[in-house]
Amino acid sequence: MLQKTSKFFLYASLFSVVIVMTSTFFPFIGGKDYFFRFSVELALVFFVLWWAFESRGNEVWERIKEVAKKPLAIAVTAFVTTVMLSTLFAYDMHAAFWSNYERGEGGFEMLHYYVFFALLVLLFKTRKDWRMFFKMFLVAAGCMILYGILADTGAVSGLISQYQGGTPPNPRWLAPLMARFQGSLGNPAYVAPYLMFSMFFALYLWATSTLAKWWKKALIYGLPTLIFLLFFMVTETRGAFLGLVVAIYVFLVFLGYMRTKYRWFSLGAVAAIAVLTSIFVHLKSAPWFVAIPGSRMFDLPLHASSLIALSVGGIAAAALAMFARERKQLWWVLGALVAVTLVGGIYVVGTGKVNLADPTTSTRFWTWGSAWQGIQERPITGWGLENFTTVFDKFFNPLHFIPGQNAETWFDRAHSIYFDYLTETGLLGLGTYLAIFVLLGMGIFGKAKAKVEHLSVYEKGLLLAVPVGYLIQGVAIFDVLPIYINLFAFFAFGYFCLYGTAHHAHGEATN
Repeated sequence: MLQKTSKFFLYASLFSVVIVMTSTFFPFIGGKDYFFRFSVELALVFFVLWWAFESRGNEVWERIKEVAKKPLAIAVTAFVTTVMLSTLFAYDMHAAFWSNYERGEGGFEMLHYYVFFALLVLLFKTRKDWRMFFKMFLVAAGCMILYGILADTGAVSGLISQYQGGTPPNPRWLAPLMARFQGSLGNPAYVAPYLMFSMFFALYLWATSTLAKWWKKALIYGLPTLIFLLFFMVTETRGAFLGLVVAIYVFLVFLGYMRTKYRWFSLGAVAAIAVLTSIFVHLKSAPWFVAIPGSRMFDLPLHASSLIALSVGGIAAAALAMFARERKQLWWVLGALVAVTLVGGIYVVGTGKVNLADPTTSTRFWTWGSAWQGIQERPITGWGLENFTTVFDKFFNPLHFIPGQNAETWFDRAHSIYFDYLTETGLLGLGTYLAIFVLLGMGIFGKAKAKVEHLSVYEKGLLLAVPVGYLIQGVAIFDVLPIYINLFAFFAFGYFCLYGTAHHAHGEATN
């Protein structure tokens, strides 16, 4: 009973994304943090009580020792340890550990994410456990979207809408689709990566369902995926869109590489995505296209020549990778193509064929420049969490200030997971963070003492594609609670997939 109660509070923690506390100065932040922390703390309390009073013999201690030896668990532990080390040597230790009301992402919060990860690894040992967890996650994601719909349409008074203080469009029932959707997270840039993970969890449930009728699986898991995709698009978060496109690309290439019978289908799908994306990007300025909800996703700073080169290169790279399993020499050709792409990318940026004058793009580059100067001053352990404001002020780029314009001249994040972790946790923090993904990738290909025979090619493809999508979108955004919940849950699920036995993986019958 105590073990089930601990699991209940882990399920409950997923619903922190729905909490909006209007009585606080930052209604989309504080309530979520409090709810998540309280749920994880209660889950830990009941886990300890179960260990003390209901567990059999040394089963918990043996489980802890087993988990502690696995590379992925070691990597996650190392990352959290380096974060706490950066807190100890932070410029402002108080801010680094406790954070503030606006963000809430200090060392204290990171410890809760780690406990969340550890409890998931220790308690969720069967496929049935994880399927239930993902189902609860999809319900929470649905509630997050429902909040935004009710708020934007005005169906429920007192909810915070993206049209607050303005005039909502007509007809009112279309309001959630007519501006950048923020749901209950308060920022479209958070909603997009959150829904990207949600789509992965829904597709995993679809891939592992034992329902006999394909249409039932499509209805139960395919429909939520399409709903998540719709609201993902109307967030109009371009970085996340690029991440999703690359994730789909990686999945298709992996599928074609692993299964000969899917090669031409995968290659055709890659070509279709490349062509359609190129067409939409080319049409980005057409008035009729701009009026379509979500069209901002295709407003990418690319010229026609760059678009054509990327499309052709992407299709060629996919073909080379898919057929390289039997023809090893194709890896050399693929390597040469990647090298040419990198050199070409540097060239087109340097010659102005990629427009970096977009305000959101320019400010990010200036902020990254300030971050880079801060990294050079504290390269090992960084400045500490929530200390980027000091770096930004000390190495302020005056280009942020534009006389006569309402320009943004203050940043508390580098707006990039890479520069954020480098600045705040140093080389140690970023290195251990990226090591988690490296070990996960090695495990999928069976090179990290993992047991992945029980995974289907679809599961492996999803496990590979999602972190790639996350790492791409993270180039231009930072991690917050809704994304951290996804991330640490994914790490725990990755542990289960890599090291769970066939018996544990399949568990009981699923639907």
